[in-house]
Amino acid sequence: MTNKTKIPFALGVAVTLALAAGGQLTGGGGLTRVVTTGATLTGSGTSASPLAVSLPAIPGRLIGIQRFSASGTYTPTTGTVTVIFEIQAGGGGGGGVATTGAGAGGNSGFYGRHHVTNGAGITGGAVTIGSGGAGGANTGATGGTGGDTSIVVNATTFTVKGGTGGQGVNNVSVAVQNPLVSASGSTAGMDVLRFGPGGDGVELASNNGASGAGGVSPLGSGGDPVNTSGGAGLAGTFGGGGSGACGSTAVGGAGGAGLVIINEYD
Repeated sequence: MTNKTKIPFALGVAVTLALAAGGQLTGGGGLTRVVTTGATLTGSGTSASPLAVSLPAIPGRLIGIQRFSASGTYTPTTGTVTVIFEIQAGGGGGGGVATTGAGAGGNSGFYGRHHVTNGAGITGGAVTIGSGGAGGANTGATGGTGGDTSIVVNATTFTVKGGTGGQGVNNVSVAVQNPLVSASGSTAGMDVLRFGPGGDGVELASNNGASGAGGVSPLGSGGDPVNTSGGAGLAGTFGGGGSGACGSTAVGGAGGAGLVIINEYD
């Protein structure tokens, strides 16, 4: 049929027509369908059962989202030719306190976002989720470093580094404790790469101060600071750093474990 050709249909008659781009179909009951690409129309032509349009697949659609909060294997959804993934490493633990003081918050783990396109189809592989760093012990220990998170896409391993812990403190009545500097963020190129620094722990006088907050990650939160009466630091989530301890004989908060989110497109 040619474009804009009117074909009458009796009500209740089943039809199946193939239209070229720009084709228009007018059926019983005043029903009209216009398409801009090749399409197949099926239906009865009745007002109770309008003609349905079956359009060809449109490339670039979001066809799947996969989320990993634990290590595993990424298997792409059938038809995936582009992925945009977010990977978050584990956050650092907050600093602990021995006799008196306020520990620093841990840095968040590094966050990366990247896209990969392969017209022949995306291939997956191992996903490793970094654990959160342990909170510093109540001996004034520094918080632990978070684990690295990685994903294999098209035979390339993309890795982001875990956040470092906040410094602990042992019997310091007036001091500022700082987070440790995090290592270089990624072993492979990323479209976006960042981390959130932990806060300083501040002790103004004996048993009078506040710990450092945990660094905030793009996918999670850092542990909130605690004051002298708060004691132990609070844990971060999804790559956020743990907050430092404050007061006496208290442990720092643990960092949050990492996360991977993969958006798949055809």
